[in-house]
Amino acid sequence: MRKHLSWVLVGGGLILIAILLFLLWPGGPSLGRNGTEILILGLDKVEGRSRSDTMILAHIKGGEVALISIPRDLRLKFPDGEFHKANAAYSRGKIRLARRVVSGLLGIPIPFYAVIDYQGFQKIIDRLGGVEIDVEKHLQYDDEAGDLHIDIPAGRQLLNGKQALDYIRYRDESGDLGRIVRQQKFIRALLAKGIQRQGLGELNSLARALSRYLVTNLSLVDMLALAKGVRGLDPDEVRMAQVPGTPVRLAGVDYLQPKIVETRNLIDDLVLGLDVLIPEEVRIGVLNGSGALGLARGTAALLRGRGFRVAFTGNADNFNYRHSFLIDLAGDPRRVKLVRAVLPGEVEVVTPEEFTKLGEGSLDKIAQKGYNLNGVDLLFIGGVGFKVGP
Repeated sequence: MRKHLSWVLVGGGLILIAILLFLLWPGGPSLGRNGTEILILGLDKVEGRSRSDTMILAHIKGGEVALISIPRDLRLKFPDGEFHKANAAYSRGKIRLARRVVSGLLGIPIPFYAVIDYQGFQKIIDRLGGVEIDVEKHLQYDDEAGDLHIDIPAGRQLLNGKQALDYIRYRDESGDLGRIVRQQKFIRALLAKGIQRQGLGELNSLARALSRYLVTNLSLVDMLALAKGVRGLDPDEVRMAQVPGTPVRLAGVDYLQPKIVETRNLIDDLVLGLDVLIPEEVRIGVLNGSGALGLARGTAALLRGRGFRVAFTGNADNFNYRHSFLIDLAGDPRRVKLVRAVLPGEVEVVTPEEFTKLGEGSLDKIAQKGYNLNGVDLLFIGGVGFKVGP
């Protein structure tokens, strides 16, 4: 399978370009008061067969935009009664089956689709003048058989077309879920780039360049209409999430078993407009209070994989925490409940005042280390004995 990696993950980058153009292309009539849904697929090829390596549902209503990533390894029931991974739908029945399967999962109709090829990605990013992003760690990978070589240093930098493509392609130990987090981060950077620096003429030019790589049932008028009312959209206001799932292994194959109740809550909140809190709306800081190697990093990866937004990771004010704490800085029990359900082991939920009285650490000293506690809803400090994974 390694030899095919150069094809894999390419579609995701073009999906982001397509979303940028859909959101920012001006003018046109409304597509409806209740908004619309678009299933956007990025294809890879393995042994001559196309599969939807990347799947994103875009919901657009007036000035509101939500993007829901659908992990390719979700174990879904197909119309024939058999279970397959989500990414098998396109190869088995093209866009018609893909839309039907995703619609069944999410419980909503999906009237529009866009299927993206990969060839224009680098050129379009280069035409944008690159995209600035804070690369979270050194991304390095070499596959001689697939002629794929990725080497992007950590830190804030301007990625050109090739580097941006490598950023989207890269996969690490967190697999597809970690890649989704990276894609969503890139979406925000790409939207910021487009909104801040691109004029209408350039966006139209980019859209026409993209059209040769795009198969869609959206008319030109439809695509123009999608951006009406969101021209000045702040990238941070684009709501992003992913369909939640539990890793399972069946008959020697690794899947994600979808969490049906959580998925319906996600759709209620992001698409139907009901007041349901989702992980993407929770910002949390993660600190190591025991000195155990990789504690903060591993906990942050767990939380990101479940869709939470991790504001920072690092070391606490000391390594003598006898207990693990989840400190409710925002005073919102709903956010506490969501995060506590994910964290393993014994974790004490406390208010800032209760934490101070316990005397194991100091929020003032933590803030003095440079952590912005005003920018997070919750602060997790892992103490002695806390660990994630086996």
